[in-house]
Amino acid sequence: MRLADEGAEPLLPVPAHAAGDDPVSGTWITERGEAEGCQGQAVFSGDRRYRYSLTRSWFGTGGHLVVIGLNPSTATASVNDATIRRCAGFARREGCTRLTMVNLFALVARNPRHLLLDGIAQVTGPGNDEQIMLACFGQGEPRKVVAAWGCRAAHPQLAPRRDRVLAMLAGYGIQLHAFGITRDGEPKHPLYLPSGTPLVPVNLALRARP
Repeated sequence: MRLADEGAEPLLPVPAHAAGDDPVSGTWITERGEAEGCQGQAVFSGDRRYRYSLTRSWFGTGGHLVVIGLNPSTATASVNDATIRRCAGFARREGCTRLTMVNLFALVARNPRHLLLDGIAQVTGPGNDEQIMLACFGQGEPRKVVAAWGCRAAHPQLAPRRDRVLAMLAGYGIQLHAFGITRDGEPKHPLYLPSGTPLVPVNLALRARP
């Protein structure tokens, strides 16, 4: 089976395992594969402690949905997890032919509580800001950026990082969208939302602190 049908914009032209520069650990690894009929790409740190971005691409010439979550779980270039499946469904619904997932924290952890075990710098990951901005800007098709990190980002230990990212995005004039707002004022996580949940513009940057 082909990784992408004719007409789909190709992902970065790298081999299945390609190494590059990471400002701290020295290397990053870009992996490519096929995940449930989609072309997949994932960028990890050399030790795979951090996943900086995850992309899915399928047939068509639509837009690009960029989702900013809390932290990565188990998905790779060729393996989906429940959140990626859900976000891909929303991306297709929005008429997009590409999904990119980035996160406030790049540490790979199934349990978000693990974000509280180390310092913010250790769980954020070196170069994560650059990866977020690359996903939100990039080149080519129009992009819609979705905040989707859920209520856990309001934890006192994690909130400063959330606010840093909000301020960074606002500084570049990036319009955020969300699948609704929680009682705590955080953008809802998409995993358990109904498939018809509307995607609406939000102004979360007003909550950012210097």
